[in-house]
Amino acid sequence: MQKVSAIFGIVSLSLILLSNTLIGGSSSDARINTYKQELKQAIKPARYEGSRVTYYAPSNENQVKNIELFTILDTEYKFAFSGKECTTDVSVKFYDSNDEAKRTLLKEVSNIKGKNVVVSSKELTNNFHKKVNKNERLKVVFIEYQISGGNKQLEAVVLVVGYKD
Repeated sequence: MQKVSAIFGIVSLSLILLSNTLIGGSSSDARINTYKQELKQAIKPARYEGSRVTYYAPSNENQVKNIELFTILDTEYKFAFSGKECTTDVSVKFYDSNDEAKRTLLKEVSNIKGKNVVVSSKELTNNFHKKVNKNERLKVVFIEYQISGGNKQLEAVVLVVGYKD
């Protein structure tokens, strides 16, 4: 009986070590964590609220990925993006609605490949007031990544969000 429990323990430990090796510790994860830290510094003095990493698979076709972010009251938010993990052109577009027939483009950042970019909700709100409704506040921001085809590996766009008190 002791032999069975010893063998079971060794097999269990081996599986745990193997799974940790396969799941974590990749150089891509380390780079993404570094980019998050850079973006946290870029949004200061805003307080860090959270982050979102959007991965996209290799493809010869153009891709579109979407994110929805809610804003609270008149709080100013900072949206920081890192395209340092991208090998193809990635554009970031900000909209007031997810409905393609009704939405208005509030801002576009043409290419974030290889760089960090910070956008303020104050600028998006001003554009919303000019283009859509000057009496209403911007409650939701829809972010769309337009990814050019031609990437050969798994890549990612890193987003960090912060708010000013």
